[in-house]
Amino acid sequence: MDIFRIAKDRKALISGGASGFGLAVARKLAGLGVSVAIADIDETRLAAAAAALGGKAHPVAMNVADKTSVQEGVAKACEALGGLDAVVCCAGVFTFADFMELSEEAWDRTVDINLKGTFLVCQAAMASLRASRRGRIVTVSSTSGIRGDDFASDYSASKFGVIGLTQSLAVESGRFGTTVNAVCPGTVPGTTMGRQSMEQKVQLRGLDEEEIVQRDSQSLTLRRLGTAEDIADAILFLLTDNASWITGQAIIVDGGALLAGPSHHR
Repeated sequence: MDIFRIAKDRKALISGGASGFGLAVARKLAGLGVSVAIADIDETRLAAAAAALGGKAHPVAMNVADKTSVQEGVAKACEALGGLDAVVCCAGVFTFADFMELSEEAWDRTVDINLKGTFLVCQAAMASLRASRRGRIVTVSSTSGIRGDDFASDYSASKFGVIGLTQSLAVESGRFGTTVNAVCPGTVPGTTMGRQSMEQKVQLRGLDEEEIVQRDSQSLTLRRLGTAEDIADAILFLLTDNASWITGQAIIVDGGALLAGPSHHR
């Protein structure tokens, strides 16, 4: 018996789909027979991801911070899939910075990609999602969107905003049968963003990577850091028929991180 009840004729677009959470979700959906388009700004990585998926996903070049690029990308995805009834917004960036040293340019880049990018993708896809009468949107926020973290003011602000946007879209689109939920990952070192975070933690803490992994793991209730598959499983659930009465929620997937204090100084 299948654990997940997901319509085999679903048509899903995943932004940030060439790596990390997005690629893990694409792999799971394609394995279940769902039609998938993966969008990413890095065309080299996008081609490699599509090849790794064995031709089961359509690659779409997209810069989520640019409205024209998003609109063209969503249109190409709709054409390739024959419609669209699910969107997963995984594109994002992260940078550690002391608030007093955070530049306006860094702030704008983070908010443009993490928050405006989510807005633009959802807006461009919304007509198709509503028309399907079974639309699914899953955004990716963060535990930093639930509780502010030190050295992450721009990131936290953008991810708090993603949750607010998610809830507003859930209220506005429910009458069309569209569910809108957010997943809030904790520390996941194996992703592109996780590797960037680790590099910056090494500089910030003055510890080596092994020591940081050990400390961060032991600070969690489950005593291990997360994987892209942990997050992808939560996203996949929200795309299934099993989750048809769940909307406007921010699902925390963090191994118990929020039960402890902010992590960056530990």
